[in-house]
Amino acid sequence: MKIQLKNFGVLKEAEIDLSKDLIILTGPNNTGKSYMANLVYGFYRLYDFDHIYSLNVCVTDKFSEIIDDFNNNSEFKKYYIESDTDIKFYLSKFLNKEIHHFTDCFDELIKRYIYEFFSSSNSINNPIIKLSHSKEDLLLNKNYTEIKISKNSTSIDDLYLEIKEYIIRALSKVFFDIFNKSIFFPAERSAIHLFSKEIIQQKSLQRHNVISNKSNIKFLPELNSRDIVLYPLSINDYLYFVNNLEKYALIKNAPFRDIAENIEKQLLGGTFSIGMYNEVKFNPNNSKESLSLQTSSSTVKSLVGLVFYFKYLAFNNDVIFIDEPELNLHPDNQRLIARIIASAVNRGIKVIISTHSDYFTREINNLIRLKSNEKKAKKLLAKYNYTKDELLDFNKVGAYLFNENTNILLDINETGFEVPTIDGEITDLNNVSEDIYFSLFE
Repeated sequence: MKIQLKNFGVLKEAEIDLSKDLIILTGPNNTGKSYMANLVYGFYRLYDFDHIYSLNVCVTDKFSEIIDDFNNNSEFKKYYIESDTDIKFYLSKFLNKEIHHFTDCFDELIKRYIYEFFSSSNSINNPIIKLSHSKEDLLLNKNYTEIKISKNSTSIDDLYLEIKEYIIRALSKVFFDIFNKSIFFPAERSAIHLFSKEIIQQKSLQRHNVISNKSNIKFLPELNSRDIVLYPLSINDYLYFVNNLEKYALIKNAPFRDIAENIEKQLLGGTFSIGMYNEVKFNPNNSKESLSLQTSSSTVKSLVGLVFYFKYLAFNNDVIFIDEPELNLHPDNQRLIARIIASAVNRGIKVIISTHSDYFTREINNLIRLKSNEKKAKKLLAKYNYTKDELLDFNKVGAYLFNENTNILLDINETGFEVPTIDGEITDLNNVSEDIYFSLFE
């Protein structure tokens, strides 16, 4: 599935293909990467059951628009008379032909919720958003096991009701296959871990003030716009994620726990635990003292959320967004986090990242190159301590360069991809450094 948009914040025109397992957004500052990442996060956020209910309501309305096609279709009546199996075959064939009626529901829904995704932004005016669905995204299985069409229906209206219920069941399955549980790790995550409780308390106080003044109806709009801080959906969700870390720690036997332990061992040199007052503590290796997050390093604060996610919450088909995975990391650890992310991708988690790191993108390229010829690369894997589960198929990777109010899809092959803005800046820096050195010291 692709999302195409126009007039979305700083982005005049942009596109992203969501079929890739690892999607990399890169480019200069203030070029729209965060706009795109938050939009896509909002897209996956439609996993919410309330939104699926809205889709079902829309499907019911759309169904009434095409019911005449059933009434006037002799082929349907023929299949209905002959056998239940033939009804199923025809119904699936008909629905796949008419699927665009129902995907309109989804298009309408995502546009309706677009301002929720960017609730604090005043820079989005009349955006144009288009979804391009592939047949693989939306094809309904003709052998769909839950179909319950019965020839014993007492009336044609009963039959249509059964067909409509089938459509809702089938489309709900399609949408749940597309929408998966998602979590966004924003660039502000270190600060959120420090101040989440205070921020949530302040939000509660603001709500209390609104309720206390509810008798003055005219006052409420002014209070909402002037005194209540509205956060983008991704930050708001992460606030509540952080505020519940101690509850997640009760979950046992999560399938991605080993990835969390790998982060703790290789990048942090310690483990996390929950203290007696339900606060997160960091326990450095070879130390008897536990540290609060407030006194821990910036690296610890930037990675604690990712560790808790992999240790307790991660499952196959999740979608995670990481804004600047290189945040607060030394170059060697930027390479390590790239390898850890790659292993998560290979085990079934979709990852969408925004990065400025040359170390990160070059390490991703290394993993792509090593995958392209594993037989020849066998000695290199051992020499540089790579593992097979980290290697990336370039067909699963999408990379986009954001610049000048748009984005372009970067070419990716078995040698990886290049980021012109990063590579050009490195070349320019090297040239300047050489000129300064040879002019002054030679």
